Amino acid sequence: MNDQELEQRLGKVRLDPPGPVVAGCIDSWTIELTVGSLGIDEGGTIKLAQRYASDWQRPQFDRPAEPGYTTVATTGKAKLAPRFEWKGHDRPWMKCLTLDVYDGTLAPGDRVTIVLGDRSQGSPGIRAQTFVESRHEFRLLVDPTNACVVERLPSSPVFPVVAGEEVELVAIVPTRATLGEPVEMFVKGQDRWGNPTPCPDALHLAWEGDGEVTIQGQHLTFMEPGTGFVIASAGGLEGRSNPVTCQATPPSFRRYWGDLHAQTETTIGTGSDEEYF
Repeated sequence: MNDQELEQRLGKVRLDPPGPVVAGCIDSWTIELTVGSLGIDEGGTIKLAQRYASDWQRPQFDRPAEPGYTTVATTGKAKLAPRFEWKGHDRPWMKCLTLDVYDGTLAPGDRVTIVLGDRSQGSPGIRAQTFVESRHEFRLLVDPTNACVVERLPSSPVFPVVAGEEVELVAIVPTRATLGEPVEMFVKGQDRWGNPTPCPDALHLAWEGDGEVTIQGQHLTFMEPGTGFVIASAGGLEGRSNPVTCQATPPSFRRYWGDLHAQTETTIGTGSDEEYF
């Protein structure tokens, strides 16, 4: 069955606002499902699934003035029972807001509305995940016949989660340098959650430490041996690098630093392999 046939039979979903979403923001999102031609039988299920590796705030359903308050409603002649499940679907789509349809059925064209972070009774909203992701998905799954088998809706909303405003600068330099050989300095911004932001304009780099150095663009060259730090400043923010030490001759062994393990969307994590590297 192709995507057009799935949408016609199972339904279509819409997200408001559609994104992008700022990482870690507190807001409210409305997901509206229009039921397809199969309808949803009593005992059928609707699931809003997210990846296991997302830290999006868990929805709650019984404290309307507190964070994470979530409501569900339908125009159809049935009732909906919401619950949150840590392992509600196949890995990696394990975190599920599950709606059980009972005391009636949903007909084609009926609407089901989920409000994540419903603010109508005093809740501040719900917190989005705190890290960036180019293609975050609210995966809508429907079991229309009470067969305990759900199918993904092709129109499941996909949107980027982006970094917020930078609150600090991070400067990174090699820990070892050799006299007369330029080393590259890397500078980035970070938002409050540690997500990288573009390096601000009008960046100023300065040396703090022993030894004479020259700075040209993003490169630092020692004119005599010494140890110190690079100070990066821009837009009222300032960052101090890790220490760098210069030797007169190249060391026998060089140190290289890296993150040796992570999970991407290829397994149970988040984000593409290219984004990880």
